[in-house]
Amino acid sequence: MPITTLSRGQRIKLTDILPDNQPFQLGLNCYGPNLTVDFVCFGLDAQSKLSDDRYMIFFNQPKSPCNGVSLISLLDNQGGFSIDLPRLPGTIHRLMIAAAIDGQGTMSQLTQGSLCVLKDHIELARQIFNGADYTAERVIILAELYRKDGVWRFALVGQGFNGGLDALVRHVGGIVFENKSPVPNKPQEPVVQPHREQLTKITLQKQGDSTPLILDKKGLSVIHVRLSWKTAVDLDLHAFYRTKSGEFGHVYFGDKGNLDRKPYISLDQDAGVGNTSGDNEENLHIKNIGYFSSVVIATNIFRFFGFLNSGDNFAQYDGRVNLKTDAGHEVIVPLVSKVKGRWCIIAKIDNAGGSEARVINVNQVQEREPGHNIV
Repeated sequence: MPITTLSRGQRIKLTDILPDNQPFQLGLNCYGPNLTVDFVCFGLDAQSKLSDDRYMIFFNQPKSPCNGVSLISLLDNQGGFSIDLPRLPGTIHRLMIAAAIDGQGTMSQLTQGSLCVLKDHIELARQIFNGADYTAERVIILAELYRKDGVWRFALVGQGFNGGLDALVRHVGGIVFENKSPVPNKPQEPVVQPHREQLTKITLQKQGDSTPLILDKKGLSVIHVRLSWKTAVDLDLHAFYRTKSGEFGHVYFGDKGNLDRKPYISLDQDAGVGNTSGDNEENLHIKNIGYFSSVVIATNIFRFFGFLNSGDNFAQYDGRVNLKTDAGHEVIVPLVSKVKGRWCIIAKIDNAGGSEARVINVNQVQEREPGHNIV
């Protein structure tokens, strides 16, 4: 099938490109020397406003609540979006797709850019562009998908904003919270959700506490998990997981896994000194969190003869789990349970169906090794 050529300013029915209403992908590529470009999708209401900030899809919020729009990475493109229009609620009338410069530079420095419509990763239509049409713009509205007379239509826009992403957020009615102490010569990133955590350390003190786990801009952070403790006891670190296809698995000292292929979890060698007091730790790493529905982080007390000492409980070991992403977000879950038992399910990374992975403080103690139902 020949590839349809698209051009700036063109408006067509989406059915002119796609034969049905099934999911498709938009592949986006913006390249220029020393430019870093992020892609954003706004889900807008009938007045073309961002009335629900959960429908700003970008690196910090990679999925819409309905899973109708998801930020993705494609082999031959820097990034893009997976779009399933029937999933969108009736309140969303328009999807605005934009490219924004992160850091210094302007869109005039683009040496090559493309927007591709793909079905099952097969290219159906393509627009090619570069920086010749732009000067000081820092963000471009690349395209829009919108409803008209009950039919989804596709427009190639190409409109730029000199003010950058924050100017576009304001244009669609979003709120930008400015940093009151700006760093000289560094443009400030817009924050459209005041309830979202900053990239910092967050401690989940109580059972049931939870927080989003913020990944890097492409959603591809490796999650580094460290179990540390001070007291003279030998703890072992475990990861129990379930994939989105339903597969159950267990990474531990007997099966250390692999980070670069399935199961995308690996356990390091013991970095501590076992059952003597001091700075003890074990580490594991999780890659490709989108592959998993959930990952449970657990530990057990190792005793050579299988029994516990009088008074053994996890709260007395001065232990904690640190989960840290490449984006600089760190979540700390202390071991706080005083219940006696050999196993402690410390934390759960829940990635089952929301717009983001969440870390939950579990701190559940039991005598036997967790089974399939734990994830």
